[in-house]
Amino acid sequence: MTVPKPSDNRALTLPEVLIAGALMLLVLGVAAQLTTMAYRTFVRASETTEVFQEQTNATDLLIRELRLCKQILGPEDPKNFGKEHIYHPGTTDPPLFFVRYAPGLPADQVVSYRVDPERKVLIRESVELTDQFDPSNPASYRVVDTRSPKVLATEVEEFVFNTVSPEEHYGAFFVEFELVVKTGEASSRIGSAVRVRSI
Repeated sequence: MTVPKPSDNRALTLPEVLIAGALMLLVLGVAAQLTTMAYRTFVRASETTEVFQEQTNATDLLIRELRLCKQILGPEDPKNFGKEHIYHPGTTDPPLFFVRYAPGLPADQVVSYRVDPERKVLIRESVELTDQFDPSNPASYRVVDTRSPKVLATEVEEFVFNTVSPEEHYGAFFVEFELVVKTGEASSRIGSAVRVRSI
């Protein structure tokens, strides 16, 4: 039987303690950094998903309402067909106004869509027109929906609208629209060609 020498049970020296502590701090720092990066990625992805869902829902609502469209009031001359007559509701042009069938209501409904370029939001309003209605004159219409203006989507950079010649679709009336939206760091385009009842 051997008796351990006092030198075998010695404590750690100061350099050994410092090295062990530095290694532990390094491991904890890497773990904290990875956790922080994962959390930031999760938050960014959640925000992007929420904004994109909002923009998709706004597009779906606009498609549904355009399908019920019976008359486009603004732009002033919707029979200027084609991409060369692009309309930018709320930015360089007045809002888009159209009359839509409103099943279950006593009368048809007039709605407007526009982009607020400062807030970068898409806004929908139910409006009532005066006899001297002019799309470029806000005094010629009145918002009737108490919940208006209803913000449908955020991070909207541009709203593009144009009518399509019926000759391209065997006499059927179509309109095209596109929302230029920001999702995360990139911009994307959401839009559709929609058959309307009349222009």
